[in-house]
Amino acid sequence: MREFILFVALALAWGSNWPVVKIGLESAPPFWLATIRFFISFIALGSVILFKRPSYQSISGNWGKIMLVGSLSYGVSYGFIHWGQNYVSSGTASVLFASIPFFVAMFSYMMLRSERVTVLKVIGIVVGFAGIVVIYLGDISLHGEMAIWGAVVITLASATAGFTTVFVRKHLRHVDPLLLTHTQMIPGFILLLVMALVFDDVSALKLNANTILSTLHLALVGTAFAFWAFFYLLSRMNAVTLSLVGFVTPIVALFLGWLILDESITARLGFGIALVLVGVWFASREPSGSIVSQKS
Repeated sequence: MREFILFVALALAWGSNWPVVKIGLESAPPFWLATIRFFISFIALGSVILFKRPSYQSISGNWGKIMLVGSLSYGVSYGFIHWGQNYVSSGTASVLFASIPFFVAMFSYMMLRSERVTVLKVIGIVVGFAGIVVIYLGDISLHGEMAIWGAVVITLASATAGFTTVFVRKHLRHVDPLLLTHTQMIPGFILLLVMALVFDDVSALKLNANTILSTLHLALVGTAFAFWAFFYLLSRMNAVTLSLVGFVTPIVALFLGWLILDESITARLGFGIALVLVGVWFASREPSGSIVSQKS
């Protein structure tokens, strides 16, 4: 039950990220927004660690792996997302980033011998992704060269997130999730800061209510809590099954839009949501047959 509650909470946290990032980008350059976001998250998680005082024994001998994952998942992946969203619509970004389960399935097949890529998982991923496409059908567009580059970069961010998910499942699932989340932010923050200094104009950073509130939400809810929950669940769940949260988050975003912004839920959106839910149901089942039985 705890895992289910955390899965739902994770979907809620990440589902609110896409519109909040868009709001933040109105008054902050992409890499500076990401840098400040992760700096605040690092401080917040550090405060929790000082209070809980977990043992660092699980990290011993794994610093190299943690630095690699932190650089890729926090630095490269989130840096790419923030940059790419400057040039594509939220719908396009959501669809592209929802390809994570495909990459997780691919890397699981290549790297995880104990977890099988089953027929139902593949069917569920395809059906769920089709639902995401249906949901955002009217908001998928690429106009101009920069939009194409934005789409490519967000897809690379999705592939990077898929790889790091499987890498953590294989090599770091025994590490305390709180310490894993916190220590990964060190290389991620450094890499984002370098990108901000090189590519962004700090004078474009405007300190206003939108910047403060959106950054706090992204830092505390969409990063600190969300990544702790993700790594906690990843130590206990199949990597492909957990990656299905990427299909659920757009539904959360739609629901929040209906609840808070009085946005309508059309028949097309309803059909897309139904496809996503059916896909998640299929992909989360664990039958005896599989496409490939991983060698032990």
